[in-house]
Amino acid sequence: MKAIKKSFLIIIGVILLLYIGGVFLFSKYFLPGTTINGHDFSLTEISALDKNYKDLSENYKIEIIGREKREEILGSDIDYTDELKDSDIFQNPFYWFLSMLVPKNIDAPHTVYFSENLLSEKINALDQVKNMKPPVDASIDYVGDKFMIVKEDMGTTFSIDEFKKLVNKEILEGKTEVNLEENKLYMDPEIFENDKALIEARDNYNKVSGNEIVVEIGSAEEKLSGNELARMYDFNGDSIVPNEEKALEFAKMLSRKYDTYKTDRTFYATGLGLTVVKGGIYGWLTDIENTKNLIVESLSSMESKHIEPVYKLTAMSRDGSDIGKSYIEIDLGRQHMWYYQEGKLVMETDVVTGNPSKDNGTPTGTGRVWSREKDRFLTGETYESHVDYWMPFNWSGCGIHDSTWRSEYGGKIYLTRGSHGCVNTPPEFMKDLFEKVKVGTPVIVYDSSDPNFTTVK
Repeated sequence: MKAIKKSFLIIIGVILLLYIGGVFLFSKYFLPGTTINGHDFSLTEISALDKNYKDLSENYKIEIIGREKREEILGSDIDYTDELKDSDIFQNPFYWFLSMLVPKNIDAPHTVYFSENLLSEKINALDQVKNMKPPVDASIDYVGDKFMIVKEDMGTTFSIDEFKKLVNKEILEGKTEVNLEENKLYMDPEIFENDKALIEARDNYNKVSGNEIVVEIGSAEEKLSGNELARMYDFNGDSIVPNEEKALEFAKMLSRKYDTYKTDRTFYATGLGLTVVKGGIYGWLTDIENTKNLIVESLSSMESKHIEPVYKLTAMSRDGSDIGKSYIEIDLGRQHMWYYQEGKLVMETDVVTGNPSKDNGTPTGTGRVWSREKDRFLTGETYESHVDYWMPFNWSGCGIHDSTWRSEYGGKIYLTRGSHGCVNTPPEFMKDLFEKVKVGTPVIVYDSSDPNFTTVK
């Protein structure tokens, strides 16, 4: 019993000595876990508070923690000072054993100063500010032999104004670091790799890349397939949609490659040989806007399609010469007209064409019969003539018609008594020709008497 009592007294004595020692120690030193205005003063001398606080102020720095880099701004670079207004901070040493259990955060009156202009300059000079990388949305790209999702790039872009406000606030509060990520300052991408619409778009890209859109131009074809076809679509954030600009460019390519409207043509002049006939209103002319719309419609179906361009003007043939095998041929020099049907000469006659001495010469070039009319009055400033049959072939008022007022044709009549530009034709011949010719028939006009006229036999 005495031994137990003795042990108890010893324990009490040790506890008492520890307590007294603690009272003595913490009458001179701050308790563990003591912070003053955010600074850790654990186990530092109470009497050295002013000096230690000043040292902290002089050595102050704040660390900028970014996604890819850490940088520091030194207090000395922004004229930073932090002075206590009152260093008399009371700490009750008699309760040290209880106070140690709970961290003690002391907000002591103090004055913080720094130059906002210098801080702004230092912030602007940070690599993280100068070398921002914009965020990049997750996207779709063709890799190998299929479309895949390319992961987003988070980038390192943030609002400089918001960042400056935050750094100002953290310095005033005595903080020693600013974490841009934790403060949600970064501008993130809008589309991430797990986006459902993006995943669906990828699958649709792979689907359409297996399709084929074939544009048929006679026996020729222009195909859109595979990656090239898939590139005709854009992802708008919700789904893949046809790119109308690309569809327009494709329609323009078709026009450039296959249109023959107003082009020069190599033509076999009867009895003379091959020659070049320039200009005229004949030929294939693509309706670019409506062809573009047809391409967009075909793309929107997301299925394989065979289509033909939409045309403003058509010609007799798409393969070889667009003139085809049925056409009217007129030589101003020989004052003669031929009509070929399916490659065979079926009619020919002398004619009288426009009077060149009065600036009424019949225009050369490849035209088309764009109308067939009966019982017409042809009028001009100085004339009005009735005709039974009328077939205009250009857009300047020239056409082929009967001329009951004439009894002679061919030769050099046109040089002195020629027409106002039309092709005067014997009435009986004109009646027969009118019945055979249909709208769209090419009319090839050339002048073998022109000094520049050449042929290749």
